[in-house]
Order: sequence, then C-alpha cells, then structure tokens
Amino acid sequence: MIYGNIFERCSAGKLGFGGVQIHGGKDNIVDNNLFIDCAAAISFSPWDEKRWRDFVAPALSDPAINQALYLERYPALAALAENPNANALYRNVLVRCGESFRRPPRNIEDLDNTRVAEGGATLRPDNPLLNRPGFAPIPVAEIGLYPDAFRKLPGRE
Repeated sequence: MIYGNIFERCSAGKLGFGGVQIHGGKDNIVDNNLFIDCAAAISFSPWDEKRWRDFVAPALSDPAINQALYLERYPALAALAENPNANALYRNVLVRCGESFRRPPRNIEDLDNTRVAEGGATLRPDNPLLNRPGFAPIPVAEIGLYPDAFRKLPGRE
C-alpha cells in the first residue's frame, strides 16, 4: 500500500522509472497520492507468467514452512501464482506528469485518477484538486523529520 504521499520531480533512472516503480510485483495498491512534475507518475517492469511462477514456486513449496498454516492465516497466498502484474491505482492526482503510467501491464486497475496537464499544485486546503470527494487530505504538516530519541531538531524539541 502506497498511500497519502507527495511525489514531486522524482522520476528518473536509466530505464525511466516513475515516482513509484513496480518491478514485477502484484497486488500493490497506489492510492490517494499526489504526483507533481514527474516524467512518469508510476512505472512498471512487468514479468511474464513463466517468470512470475518460477519466482513464486519455491516459496510456496518450501518444505521448511507449514503450507496449511500459512494458507489458513493468509488465504490470499493460494492465488499468489495467478494473475501476475495485477495492481490497483486509485484516486491519485497527477499534475504536469509526462506519462501517467509507463509500461503498464494490461491488468492494472485504474480508478478515479485525476490528470492535470497545466496549472498549479498548491497544497492549500482550498485547492479543488485536493478537496474533492474520495481524496483524503494529505497531512502535509506531519510529513518530514520529527524529534525523537535519536534526533533533535532546532526549534522543535
């Protein structure tokens, strides 16, 4: 689950990764994020079915694990080898991104993502992009460094 983040100017790499890169993964949920000025908001390196099955098979058949116990506690594991590259992209706001999804597999679920080609991406509460039904406010004031046992910040102790 990748939820409630701000990705600004953070797509790069030799292969052109997006602000979020999904490398052969499945069942990832990218929800309620703000992407600003990214060459690609979300990128994928899809795996074919054979590569996915070859990767998953050893874990599912390892004699060191109690498969029945795992399947009882995590029933979704029974379908782990099925439907590779299935990921869900919900309620994200993409502002001035060159591509929404780079190298997307056929089986992504793209629901209620808002794409804006021009205009500002202010983080003010009155911004209609961020104040629309279904998009939860991103807690900007809570993002970043905070004082704890290992870190003392000037003026925030």
